Amino acid sequence: MIERVDPDIISNQIILFIETLKLSAGKYVGRPFILRDWQKNIIRTWFRLDEDGKRKVKYGLLSIGRKNGKSELIAGIALAIMSLKSTRLIN
Repeated sequence: MIERVDPDIISNQIILFIETLKLSAGKYVGRPFILRDWQKNIIRTWFRLDEDGKRKVKYGLLSIGRKNGKSELIAGIALAIMSLKSTRLIN
């Protein structure tokens, strides 16, 4: 019997990690980093796995207007990837 891989296992780990962070600048400094639904959808799309446990998306492009949290989102994703790689949850 072949064990099925949860296609959202990595994206869920990234979302959980980011939401443990606190914002470090601006008028919301010190408040928890709560992802909006559109941000969660981007993470789930970029980090979804196929049936073989391989990532479906190799490169992602994020193009949205100014002052909408792009830098914070990408910084959170980068921190999550570095952290999860060190624990070998993602390769």
